[in-house]
Amino acid sequence: MLSDGEITAWWTQYPEEYPVLTGWIPSMHAERLKDKSDGEVIDIGIASLVSAFKTDKSLIQGKLIKSKVINWPQDPFTKGAYSYSAVGAEEAYEELRRPIDNKIYFAGEALASIKETATVEGALLSGIEVANKILKV
Repeated sequence: MLSDGEITAWWTQYPEEYPVLTGWIPSMHAERLKDKSDGEVIDIGIASLVSAFKTDKSLIQGKLIKSKVINWPQDPFTKGAYSYSAVGAEEAYEELRRPIDNKIYFAGEALASIKETATVEGALLSGIEVANKILKV
């Protein structure tokens, strides 16, 4: 679902029926919100859902069981980075997909052998591909 709030996209785990709702804050808002506390970000998320569903804050808060904030701009390992494919990147991906002496394997969203790089689906597929390679060793 797309919304006009600071959290512009929301998704579930559909078709799985897990009671999980994920909100995504794009770069223009993420940079501005990076120093907010987790509680403040959760409040922003609740306000976004209240606005999107035109409902009462108490209804949304009553449905919230647990929350987790992943603050990419503050993460020391990613620093807000997001993978994307540059022109000519396929050759580099092929090189990174090759194991080194059957001992070192690389996996991740950028290395999926499908076009869905920079996605959760790409990360999962890449992990499965590498696990299968390791099991064949």
